[in-house]
Amino acid sequence: MQGEKGQVLPLVLIAIALGALVIPPFLNNVGASLIGSRVYTQSLGAQYAADSGAEHAIWDLKYGDLSGQIPDVDDSVNYALDEPVNDLSVNVTVTKTGEPSTYNIESLAGGSALDVSASVNATDTYIFSWLFE
Repeated sequence: MQGEKGQVLPLVLIAIALGALVIPPFLNNVGASLIGSRVYTQSLGAQYAADSGAEHAIWDLKYGDLSGQIPDVDDSVNYALDEPVNDLSVNVTVTKTGEPSTYNIESLAGGSALDVSASVNATDTYIFSWLFE
């Protein structure tokens, strides 16, 4: 004990100071990641809901009578799905384009806080493009 002169105390103080500098930004990053993942999860449900509206319109064009309700170019039909999808209301707009048997489908799912739109350019048998906004 006579040779010890308190050399460990400065090392411990340095370790505490480094920990005080590193830990708060790390915890801030963890908190931001949790918030970001929650927002992403909410928007993913809205994307799936908008996707279901577009899929419903495609099915109705191929197998239902929706194409008969849109006789002329630039005519459109608006409708809402009967039941909410992922607890979100889904509104679908189908517009006939200038190409034969080609339609532009816009599906909007969401509420006041979150709106997601799926746009599809489709014929009776093919989908040309699919865009989420």
